[in-house]
Amino acid sequence: MRCELTSKMLLESSSTLEPCRPATTYKEMNQLKEMNEKLSEEIKTLKKRKEQACEEKLVLKAGKAKMEQRVESMTNNLPPPVFMTPHPTAFQAAAIKMPFFSRIWLHSNVSASTTIYV
Repeated sequence: MRCELTSKMLLESSSTLEPCRPATTYKEMNQLKEMNEKLSEEIKTLKKRKEQACEEKLVLKAGKAKMEQRVESMTNNLPPPVFMTPHPTAFQAAAIKMPFFSRIWLHSNVSASTTIYV
């Protein structure tokens, strides 16, 4: 009872001294303190999560660098490619011997009446 009387008196005096400022009671102050504590705890947990995410990012970057080095070492150890001229196939060799008349090829082993269209 006594606490309530003092809080009323404080509210009245604060409203007369500073009319534009909202009056606060002990209950409101306690609620604000509790909210402040909860928010500060939440800030701490978020900071921890941020640190964990940064650590995980560093680990992933290191893993990526290792994988890139492995790929480079695998590609550097390969012998250079050898380009050889292809051997002419049987068809290419036969085509060289065949005379070419527009779109008609005459084969030397086949009679003159037989034509091959390409």
